[in-house]
Parts: sequence; C-alpha cells; structure tokens
Amino acid sequence: MSSVPPELSDYIIDFLYDDPRALAACSLVCRDFLPTARFHYFSSIPLYGIRRYVSFAKLLEGSPALGRYVREVNIRSLTPIRPGEVPLVEKPLPNIVALLPQMKTLDMSSLDVSNAVKTVLTQATPVTELRVQYCVFPSFDDFVELFYSYPRIEELTLRGVSWRSLFHHSRDHITPAPQLRKLALGRDVDAKTIIDFMIDGNHIPHLETLSACCICDEDAAAVGALLDTLGSSLKHLELEWNPLHSATNALFLPSGLSIQACDNLETLFLRCVITVGHSIPWASSLLADLRATAIKKISIEIRLLGDLDAVNWTSLQRTLIDAKFGCLQSVTFKLKIWSGVGLTAPEVEGMIRERIPLLERKGIVHVTS
Repeated sequence: MSSVPPELSDYIIDFLYDDPRALAACSLVCRDFLPTARFHYFSSIPLYGIRRYVSFAKLLEGSPALGRYVREVNIRSLTPIRPGEVPLVEKPLPNIVALLPQMKTLDMSSLDVSNAVKTVLTQATPVTELRVQYCVFPSFDDFVELFYSYPRIEELTLRGVSWRSLFHHSRDHITPAPQLRKLALGRDVDAKTIIDFMIDGNHIPHLETLSACCICDEDAAAVGALLDTLGSSLKHLELEWNPLHSATNALFLPSGLSIQACDNLETLFLRCVITVGHSIPWASSLLADLRATAIKKISIEIRLLGDLDAVNWTSLQRTLIDAKFGCLQSVTFKLKIWSGVGLTAPEVEGMIRERIPLLERKGIVHVTS
C-alpha cells in the first residue's frame, strides 16, 4: 500500500465515513490509514446507557489521544441512575471532558435529567451546538443552568422538552451569555417560556435562522412576538402552524403571527398539513404578509391527507408573481402523500403545476417527493 499516495488513500476512506465496520477494518491495514479512519470512526460517539458511558471513559483513559477526534456526543437513556451508579457517572467526568477538546455538538435525548445526569451535562466545553429532545428537567431553572454551561452555543434545538416546575431565578453568570445564531423549537415545547427567556436574557440579537412549530394560539403568539423582535436580522425561517384542536374546518392564520417585520428574509420554509375536510388558508395569508423583497427561495412542504385544494392556490400565485419579488429564484413543493389519498406523486405534481400556471411559466417551480 506504500505506492498509494496518502492524499488518495484519505480521499478513498472519506467515502466510508458512515460505515463503522469498514472504518475499523481500514484502521488495521496500515499506519497511513489510521488517522483518517479514526477521524471518521470517532467523530460521533453514541453514549446510550451507563455501560457505554463507562466503557467510553475507560477507552479514553487508555488512549487519551482518541478524544481529539470526537466532534459530536449523543447521550441517550442515561437514566434511571441508581444510587450505586452515581460514582460511575461523576468520577470519570472531568477526565472525559478534558479529553474532548474538539467536541462541538452535544445531542441529549430521552433523559430524565436528575442531579447526577445534570452533573454530567453542565460541564463547560467548547460545544457550539446543543440538541435537547424528549428530556424532562426538574425545573426550568435546571434547563437554564444547562444552557449557561455552554457559553459558546450558537445553535440550539429543542423538541419534546419539559420541566416539572417553572421555578427560575435570575443570577449573575461568570461565563459570557450564549448568543444564538440558530434556534429550532419543535413540537411539545413550552415556546412562550423559552422565547420569553431568550428575549429577556438578550440571547438572540444575532439570530439568523429560526424554525418553529406552533400547535396552539399561545405558541403562535410567542413566536409572533419573537419574529417582531428579530425583524430584519432574521434571514432564514421555517414555520409550521398545525393546532391540535380547531373549532372550524379552516385553519386561519392567528392574529399575532406575522412575518411583516422580517423584511430581510432570504429563505422561507412552510410546513403544511392537509387533513380530510380541512382547508389551510393560513399559508397563503402568511405569504401575503411577506415584505422581504430580496427573498430567494420559498419551500412549502405538503403533507397530504386530504384535498389538495385546501391550499388557496390563486392567492398564493397572486402574491408570488408580484414584481417586488424579482429576486425569487425558486418555489419548491415537497410532497408527503398519504396512501389513502389515492394519488401518486406525479399526479399531485401535475395538479400543482396546473394551479399556478403563471409561476410555472417563470420556470421557478420545483416539486419533490
């Protein structure tokens, strides 16, 4: 293998980035293969349960140089921790943290964040992206403590996050407050509490990308207030309005949810769920509020379980062919079709193109599935 230039062997191994078995085999071929194989093999570490956590701690203890390859750590189901297991978590923690100088992403999911688990998570590291999914905190203050443990955070994703108590007290923090550039609020999140905290703590003056799922009027009002606060600083927006309960068969845009203030948007992504017997006038109403004349890309995901004409295609087309949107490069429809609808993706694509002929003539309509 010595006749193969290192840059070529590295390029070949790069194609195996998502194949752990192949990477492990490559690491045993020769010394030249080892650094690149390790780079991919240890880039993301899944710590699913106490046993893997302890095993990883022992691995780093024996081979501390491996820690510099780790860029992402995924912690899942580290609970319940029995009293006898607490030392297994707390004792190796300082060494683990010290040996992960390149860790940029922390993904934690399906955790009941007890004091022992919080000890694992609230250690200052160079993390810039934090993802918290389906975790329960003792109180909102415990979540705040976790947030402030990573002063370099730029990207925060929350989905299915809850707390047993809303208790929270303001405090002076030794570390600089995080300044987010990207925030994603998924389903089952107390959007109002999170957004109020972000605005009051001045954590979003540089926020450029926002993704939000609203399932009730309170969510919509909180997100609307956030959009008004962000205004021209926001460049990329992903939005879904899908209330769990609706008194009518038409999903109208809530009065407090508007994108008028976001006049510097470059991309807009709307998620639309069309159920049987319901229309979604909210989507065309939101687009009618659009004031970002420099917008380049608009994407609309359609999860089709009902009638395609639940969308007001006439209003949508009238808005987007306006001369003020001269910078608009593409309008993309992403289809997710329920089998019970009885239509194929090509059939739905043809129906969409027939309903917006003026946009179709401009050559900017794209349909994917």
